Amino acid sequence: MKTSTLSVLVMLIILSITQTTIAQISGTVKEAQDGTTIVGANIFVMELERGTISNAKGFFELLDLPQSDLTIQVSFIGYQTQYFKWKASSGETQLEINLNQEVIRHEEIVVSAGFSDTQHKNAITVDFIDRENMVSMAAPSVNQLLADLPGVDVASSSGAVSQPVIRGLSGTNILVLNNGIRLENYQFSRNHPFIIDEFGVERIEVIKGPASLLYGSDAVGGVINVIKELPAPNNSMNADFSSRYYSNTNGSNTTLGVRQSGKTFQWGLRGIIRAHHDYKDGNNNTVPNSRYTNKAFKTFAGLNLKKGSTKLYYDYSKDDIGMTVEGLSNSMPNDHARPNIWYQDLNNHFIASKTTLLFGDVKLDGNLGYQINQRKEIEAPDAEDDGVAINSELRTFTYELKAQRPITDEIKSIVGIQGMHRNNSNNEAEGKILPDADLMDFSAFMFLQYSPSEDLNLQGGVRYDYRQLDVPHQERGAHEHGPTIPGDHFTEEEEEEHIELYRTFNNISGSLGATYHLSHSTLLRANVASAFRAPNLAELTQAGFHAGRHEEGNPDLEAQRSVEGDISVHSHYDLFTFDLSAYYNRINNYIFLAPTGEFEDGSPVYEYDQALANLYGAEMGLHLHPKSAEWLHLKATGAWINAKQENGAYLPFIPPFRGKVELMGEKDKIGALGKSFIRFDVEMSADQNNPAEFETRTAGYYLLNASIGSSLRLSNTHMNFSLAVNNLLNRQYVDHLNMLKPLGYYNMGRNVSIGLNINF
Repeated sequence: MKTSTLSVLVMLIILSITQTTIAQISGTVKEAQDGTTIVGANIFVMELERGTISNAKGFFELLDLPQSDLTIQVSFIGYQTQYFKWKASSGETQLEINLNQEVIRHEEIVVSAGFSDTQHKNAITVDFIDRENMVSMAAPSVNQLLADLPGVDVASSSGAVSQPVIRGLSGTNILVLNNGIRLENYQFSRNHPFIIDEFGVERIEVIKGPASLLYGSDAVGGVINVIKELPAPNNSMNADFSSRYYSNTNGSNTTLGVRQSGKTFQWGLRGIIRAHHDYKDGNNNTVPNSRYTNKAFKTFAGLNLKKGSTKLYYDYSKDDIGMTVEGLSNSMPNDHARPNIWYQDLNNHFIASKTTLLFGDVKLDGNLGYQINQRKEIEAPDAEDDGVAINSELRTFTYELKAQRPITDEIKSIVGIQGMHRNNSNNEAEGKILPDADLMDFSAFMFLQYSPSEDLNLQGGVRYDYRQLDVPHQERGAHEHGPTIPGDHFTEEEEEEHIELYRTFNNISGSLGATYHLSHSTLLRANVASAFRAPNLAELTQAGFHAGRHEEGNPDLEAQRSVEGDISVHSHYDLFTFDLSAYYNRINNYIFLAPTGEFEDGSPVYEYDQALANLYGAEMGLHLHPKSAEWLHLKATGAWINAKQENGAYLPFIPPFRGKVELMGEKDKIGALGKSFIRFDVEMSADQNNPAEFETRTAGYYLLNASIGSSLRLSNTHMNFSLAVNNLLNRQYVDHLNMLKPLGYYNMGRNVSIGLNINF
């Protein structure tokens, strides 16, 4: 399968290279208000990932364009981004583009929902965070960035160990994509983080709700797509440096990147270093072993083809992540960021290729990915066998081929196949997280978009999934992760257990949605979708101690199948936007860990179980820009969810009502300074009085945050600098999704951060 898939891509690339140049586009970019030219505007062809910038006269040109439907994006800081569809013709096309100054951002092109269209045309709800917001928000990790979106929360134990929660679902109910390719790195447990960061990222798109039609198993709760930074404009080279210091952890995040694009060849390099000591709560108490370090390297190279583009990516990440477990002293020395006892030693390699070819009205996409995730769990380096308790390796190959073409002027289609081959193996170590196993996925899907009028847009499709899991006969290794006393070992009975398993799963899923414009400024969106998730290897086979309890897999688990319906209204005006949505998600065979009431070696026994689950809730967002104070922005968001089993018992790790109110002042120019802002916001969390069976109630809290920042341009160098304070009042609080709550540890106290970003 790997060979045949690769052969198809090679043949398509060769065919593309032999095509001749047929068209080019040129024009000028001006301000809509007074007609003055804009220097340095970005003009980008989204399908080709190729772009340029306007010169001193506002002029630009794009050469070697295929005769295909293309989406042109024109953007400049402080102005509303424009998108328009363009079909090349023989010869040259001249354009004049007028940009309006931006007050409130209304819509953007999103790529995670299938078709590259503005969000106003998509039936699937997609939120996003772009690079500009990432810089100003000053969050130390990707997941904490995402928590700014209504309906998205974070289950965490430290800055490095965290997982997103979308509408009450997390873990393998959420699919995380690295530039459109699914990540696979032992994310079955909340103690195992996704190995991904916010550096070298253009934007992060979030689908809230089932997306199995487009992405297959594990997309029951939603999809997070971390989209890589764009190449440099044609015939240019640029570099950037970013660093931020955090007072609470005496830590820092630093990155340096460089990108260059010629006429046909593009490349980029990026290095990343992060180091954080143990964090402190609102009483200045240190949370032991919450420290972590990260070193990462990213590179890409690509070719601009006459009929498309192809790129090759490689990411490497080395993480040492401390684990806060019962029995560790809170008086552990905090003079090093790198943990030296009871920590995860993670090495992750990610190799991917993305190829897009255009032939008339047909767009072909081929994506290949190969990942190697090496995971060790270290008790103590000076112990026997260097203290390695777990030593496992996950190798994953993924592929995707899809074709997009219009059927008529009103109907567009996408058809494709996707697949995955995954192997888990265990090296020499005392225990095993999971048994040696092989997994194979294959799926085929079709997705249609019908636009009978400017006001109505319909989307729908169908998908077939097949999964095969093979666990050959082998000794069943104990899994010890967070023992009651560090240094405890496995029992003789656990070491003598054996396992063998062969399971297959298949499913047909579908979706149907619509977007209807009640007026130019108001639209309704409705969507009904089914979703599918096969039980993962841990849920079927896990055995041993994990996070202070004995966890048992269930080899008889059935696949989760769900149906979710959601409806939303969106209104946008020059000075005002409003969003309100509601959803209902019914999940058959919902998989969760539940206590059995038994004990083993003094620890409670938990086993994976299934039940019918119902999740429903609502989300709201408001952005107001008073006309009388053009510099002022007021934002308010809120999200509420209720999640129960059919018997009335509440589901675990469900956030309470959360809200946020933000007041920001912003000016495009203050003296010699460029765009500047000052922001205050209040985060609010209600009491969680409906915990799951093995949880406890959690008191509500509120947090006050503040930040200030500005920019400065010197010749071709653009600088951003900011100061942010999270938990300004240094409140002592515990979040309901804090995984250290059972150990009595609170969330982080006051954290002052200072950041500098330089673009050359």
